[in-house]
Amino acid sequence: MQTWFHNERARHAESFPVRSIFGQPRNLQEIFCRQDTPVDCAVCAFEACRMLGVLHSSALRAEVYTDGDLKSALGAFDLEPCDERDAHVFLRTAQFRHSIFRARLLRDKLPVVDVLQAALDVCDQPSRGIEQANYIVDSVLGWEDE
Repeated sequence: MQTWFHNERARHAESFPVRSIFGQPRNLQEIFCRQDTPVDCAVCAFEACRMLGVLHSSALRAEVYTDGDLKSALGAFDLEPCDERDAHVFLRTAQFRHSIFRARLLRDKLPVVDVLQAALDVCDQPSRGIEQANYIVDSVLGWEDE
């Protein structure tokens, strides 16, 4: 797992700050719970850990994978690029679509990555990311001796 985490940190997925064109949403459901959108999505990173009940550190920001290009996601979810300080959510484009979307779970009506993908998503985060990832592997999955 440590080698896998190391590879993920070297790859570092870029996230894009965006905001709703309709103003501050009450929650992520207002943005991403749409029945007719052509773009797949999945909550990831620290927010996924929180929603899955495995958050060991503090969630810094909400991040969501989108399938396809960023422009399509912006249009599908009525979002616009913005400065980080104004962001309602950060979008990530899915590099390995099957790893991310195949094992999604529903939490609070939102698709969320599975716990292993959440660990991979946070391992490159500068603020306690590797600590959160190790917590999932050791304490949640019980793989510490493997």
